[in-house]
Amino acid sequence: MEYAVIIRRDGDGFSVFFPDVPGCFSCGDTYEEAFHNSRIALEEHLAALRDLGKPIPKPKSRAATISVKAS
Repeated sequence: MEYAVIIRRDGDGFSVFFPDVPGCFSCGDTYEEAFHNSRIALEEHLAALRDLGKPIPKPKSRAATISVKAS
């Protein structure tokens, strides 16, 4: 399954969250570290849901970027 992940600069590092997986988040000092940590966080979060007998959220969101003129 493919989930959208949002990575944003947050102070001196980067924060990560998944729009379709409430409560699953991560962070990193660099973008690359945050992206790497996001996979671990998602895998562990989904495993915990399975272990608790809770439903696995279905991916619904898609992420994209749009370029516009700011001036």
